[in-house]
Amino acid sequence: MKQLKKKIVLVLGSLLSVLGILIFGIVLFMEGMKAEDEIRTTLLRVSSSMNSLYDGYLEGKPYFYNDGPQSERRGSLKMDDDFSLITDDPVFTFQIDNHRIWNILYLNADMDEISEALERADWVLAHDEPSKARTQLSLLGDRYAWYYPDLNSMTLIDIHSWQDDYVDYFWLCTGFFIVYLLAVWGIAQLISKWLIRPVAESFEKQKQFIADASHELKTPLAVILSSAEAMERNPDNKWLKNIETETDRMNRLIGDLLELTRSEQIKLPLSRVNLSFIAEKECLIQEARIYEKGLTLNVDIEPDVEVIGNADSLSQVLGILLDNAISHARSEIRIKVRKQGSQSICFVENNGRPIPLEMQKRIFERFVREDTSRNRSDNRFGLGLAIAKNLMNQNQGTIKVQTVEGWTVFSFILKTAH
Repeated sequence: MKQLKKKIVLVLGSLLSVLGILIFGIVLFMEGMKAEDEIRTTLLRVSSSMNSLYDGYLEGKPYFYNDGPQSERRGSLKMDDDFSLITDDPVFTFQIDNHRIWNILYLNADMDEISEALERADWVLAHDEPSKARTQLSLLGDRYAWYYPDLNSMTLIDIHSWQDDYVDYFWLCTGFFIVYLLAVWGIAQLISKWLIRPVAESFEKQKQFIADASHELKTPLAVILSSAEAMERNPDNKWLKNIETETDRMNRLIGDLLELTRSEQIKLPLSRVNLSFIAEKECLIQEARIYEKGLTLNVDIEPDVEVIGNADSLSQVLGILLDNAISHARSEIRIKVRKQGSQSICFVENNGRPIPLEMQKRIFERFVREDTSRNRSDNRFGLGLAIAKNLMNQNQGTIKVQTVEGWTVFSFILKTAH
């Protein structure tokens, strides 16, 4: 079980981790694409606005625009361009002639940033051939992104603020991803316990079943063996009788075990059946035994109660419940069949010793007997009610037991046929 649990944790944790990595990568990729789109949009808007400053340029002399007083500005500036609404990052527009910069216009930059931008622009011109309407940027690489409005100009923008934001976003996502991984492996542990619980319970039940069956077979085998040895020393019919009795007991046990296994594995065909008729028939079958034991049978069966089920298996369930009632009743047995709307209920009651509450919770388990002191004499192995429960599951019904005013009441519920 430990190995199975480890495999479940490993497989589930790995799958969820890979899923998390994919989501993490997609989120970062989409955020990077969004940032790059914003940079390109900003480049285009800034380039368009800043190049308008060259309108009316006089005598081709270079000039600088640095947000100084109006008197210090040279060239023509369209005053409806509000750069502060476009970007707060340093931006530069260069006029190019024969791969040389002969004019620069800048915004939001100090002298150090201008020098760095000029160096970068010289490098770009030396290594990158101008191409009209082409944008070049690398969010995780170069500090600058540039755009060629035409073959004679280039706009450069410092994108370190976008890069810083993206790095911050990366570390935020990484933190969430680490928390996600811790949660995933913790949840994988919990889910593995939940998934393995039915398997573990089934395994334990199987072990208990084998142990109980071995115990039940051990006694008759011991009696048969000792009787056979006694016959070798002293031939007597009583030893032969013991062998016959215990062989019959073993045969009954093996039959019950086979029936229990069959009831768990079969898929019963369900149809419209008359529960009233089945109950009356089973009462007639058991009438002789009831009379022989001096018991009273009170029958209160509503006529023509039809349900969805399997007739043979329902007969078997009623036979098991009536057999149980005959074995434990002191003086009286009652059987009732009632239709209650969409459900129909059959009650089998006896006035024998009430079943303790803690035993009621386990009474439908294998090899559980409400009176262990009488099981050998009655040839009862504690399998009948387990078989009845399995058959009721196959009939898509439920079965239960309770104590009502000193009476032990077994009841099963089925869907009413309409």
